[in-house]
Amino acid sequence: MPQNKLKRNSNFDFSNQYPGLPGYRTRSNRSGLDPLDTNREAAYMEGTFYRKIFTFKLRTRNFFYLSLMFVFGVIPFIFFIYLLNVGLQDSHKSIGNSILTVICFLILFIAIPGAITANFILSILEIAKIIPPLYPNPPKPKERKKKFPKRRKDFK
Repeated sequence: MPQNKLKRNSNFDFSNQYPGLPGYRTRSNRSGLDPLDTNREAAYMEGTFYRKIFTFKLRTRNFFYLSLMFVFGVIPFIFFIYLLNVGLQDSHKSIGNSILTVICFLILFIAIPGAITANFILSILEIAKIIPPLYPNPPKPKERKKKFPKRRKDFK
């Protein structure tokens, strides 16, 4: 039997054979230190993070992550909403291009903290069991009963 064949284990899967997917840079006969593969994997994970933020599926129960979501999401969101409100009130007094530019930038800056704030609120509601969990626990597989060997017919 040749020794050059890939050793296949129970975790062998062809799903990680594309650049950028987790596990591609650490495939067989690789060290995992290739900078291109590392950057692709980091970009894939960053894109997944952004997708979960803007589809409101970034949920957590960890207190540390919830506090970070509060500090980097809720507080800037409230601050930018306040600035937008002040900018809109001042724009009625003096209509100028500078006020409209500031309002456009504030709307862009409100998008990310607003999405983080929405995810923070949804996480808190999920912890309080007001809304159902986004990813419910999968059902446990049924335990198989151990089959005993059959007795011989002539055994008494």
